Amino acid sequence: MRRAVKVALGVLNCGALFAAAFVIEASVRSCYGGQMTISGLPVTNARVTGAWTPDFFCVGKAWTIKVQSKQGVEIILDGSPYRIPPGSHELYSNHNQTNTGQFGNQDFWGYPEEVKVRSVAKHP
Repeated sequence: MRRAVKVALGVLNCGALFAAAFVIEASVRSCYGGQMTISGLPVTNARVTGAWTPDFFCVGKAWTIKVQSKQGVEIILDGSPYRIPPGSHELYSNHNQTNTGQFGNQDFWGYPEEVKVRSVAKHP
């Protein structure tokens, strides 16, 4: 019985340490980050903004690009094009998720060194 109590206390201590480390790491990450540099702005009939924050345990960068447009725009991440239809959309990537494949031929992982945006003309 005494051994079971010691094991239970050890497990609770480990859980408390893990929770404390998680809260500290999240609060440190929230203090850093910034705006992404996007060339090609401003774009006619569209609002495009980008931001990044340190990713999980500050290894790499998580990023988000928000697009609100009345016509389609093309976001180019390190030379790879992604077509964004009219409306309100968000592209993102972090250490374990990305939605960039919904807008282009391949998923984009990591932090893009170069981000460009341009309007996509409507074709009759």
